[in-house]
Amino acid sequence: MSQLLGLRQLPDKSGDWGILLPRQKEHIAAHVPAAHDAIGHIDPAALQFVGNDFDDMTRGYGVALGSFMALFSAISTLVLAPQLLSQDLAWVEFIVLPLLLVGTPIGFATWALRSARAPFREPFVLSRKLRRFYVWVDVRQGWRSWSYDGLIPFTQVNRLVTTAGASTIYALRLAVIDPETREIKETITPGPLSRTPESCGQLWEFIRRYMDGLPNELPPVRLLPGPAERAADLARFDRRFMAIVSPQHQIAPGILPKLFFWFWAVAEYWQMRAMAWVQRTAPRPERPAELNAALLWDGPNPYRVLESTDEELLARTGRLPRLRVRWQVAGILASLLYGSVFVAMTLGIVSTAWR
Repeated sequence: MSQLLGLRQLPDKSGDWGILLPRQKEHIAAHVPAAHDAIGHIDPAALQFVGNDFDDMTRGYGVALGSFMALFSAISTLVLAPQLLSQDLAWVEFIVLPLLLVGTPIGFATWALRSARAPFREPFVLSRKLRRFYVWVDVRQGWRSWSYDGLIPFTQVNRLVTTAGASTIYALRLAVIDPETREIKETITPGPLSRTPESCGQLWEFIRRYMDGLPNELPPVRLLPGPAERAADLARFDRRFMAIVSPQHQIAPGILPKLFFWFWAVAEYWQMRAMAWVQRTAPRPERPAELNAALLWDGPNPYRVLESTDEELLARTGRLPRLRVRWQVAGILASLLYGSVFVAMTLGIVSTAWR
């Protein structure tokens, strides 16, 4: 589905680039199996992974900021157009200016609409019966699948350098390669990124045991709330800050974690609300017939699932007091922030037109 930047051939030994993992049926267990909150559903028919909130958040930005800018640019057009078009204009200005005045709000509105109504990309599904990974890629490619047994697993090291500093993240990659040259044809990333290479190795061992082992070889899985559970939106928002917010929805002690949380919670509140709305309402591409048939399971589920604690149940239903109050405050502050910015920008346009 994608090619790796800077890695055209898969080395035959682990190194600074990453770690080769045991193949599908190798009798080697380099890690203890663990799901690491990457599994959305598990039963004998299939393993369904959690979604990638990064992609969905991009659409949330499109809906929230696109709508914001479409409304502001539409008001600007209504305020400025009479004055600008009443002036003596050269023929080029007479053509270009109306296009800009009309095209700008239409462009932002189109961005918001496309972000809202483009088909929703569901998470990866691994069919145990068909032994294939499935995912819907985009409108052009549609649904694609890869043979589980034909993929080469490895943990890739990704080093990020920004003005704020450097960090390292890890990803479980599954590659299609040329067996003779080891050239990487494409890769898929079924699970979320991780902060440790051990987490990627443990997730791969979980997948291996699921496909070719027994249910009792796997640890209990904690199933996280999905987009369909509207009451769980606030709990899902907290997961975006899992580096500083505990599973019990408590911010880590210290001033820096609190500053970091409140800055981004306020800055991204409406984008996260838009993301959750898109996840629930965007059209879903129809699954292939063979996948629908393979997902059917009517018998008992032998895979163990961790029972939710009282706090987790309260958070999942939106009734955990500290969670609800914290996000209510974030919503109020975000509304005041973006509302004041919108009013200031609009007043600036109006005052310019009255000069």
